[in-house]
Amino acid sequence: MKRLLCIILIVSSAVFFQAGCAGMGPRPAVAGPSPGSGTDVNWPSFDLTPLVIGSVVVVAATTALLLIHARRERARCALTVGGADVRFIVHEEAPAGAIFLADVHSGLHARLDCVKNELRNRAALLGGDLVVLDDIQQDVREGDTIGYLAVGRAYKTKGCAPAGLGSR
Repeated sequence: MKRLLCIILIVSSAVFFQAGCAGMGPRPAVAGPSPGSGTDVNWPSFDLTPLVIGSVVVVAATTALLLIHARRERARCALTVGGADVRFIVHEEAPAGAIFLADVHSGLHARLDCVKNELRNRAALLGGDLVVLDDIQQDVREGDTIGYLAVGRAYKTKGCAPAGLGSR
C-alpha cells in the first residue's frame, strides 16, 4: 500500500511539474509603454496551477499515509479480548502454584502501553492469565529513543491448586 502511494506521489508530481512547464513561453505583447522604453520585454510565462494541484495531491497523500500508519499502529497495540483478562505484574514473582507456560517477548513499539498489551495478548494466546514483566529496554539510536522492547513470563494461575495442597 505504501509503495503504491509513493509511486502515485512521484508520478503525479512529475506530471504536474511537466504540465506547469509546458505553459512556458513568451507572453503575448501587452499594450503599454512605447517600444524602446525597456519595459516591453517578453517574460516567460509559467502556469502555477498544475504545481499547486500537485502540491495539494502530495499533502493529501502524505496525510493519508500518516493516518493509515496511525490506524495500523492502534490496531497493532490493541488489547485483544483474551489479553484483557491477563493480569500484569512488575517486580514480583508469580504466585505460588502458578504454572509457567513460556517466555513472552514484545516487538519494538513506540509506546510502553503497546509493549504491555502485546505481552498480555501473547500470554492469552498461550492460555495464560498472568504476565510477570522481567525487563523493558529502550532502543536508542543516535541519542533518540526509537521504541521499547520487553521480556516477560506467561503463567496460568486460574484453576491451579495452591502450592502444598494436593487433591485427595
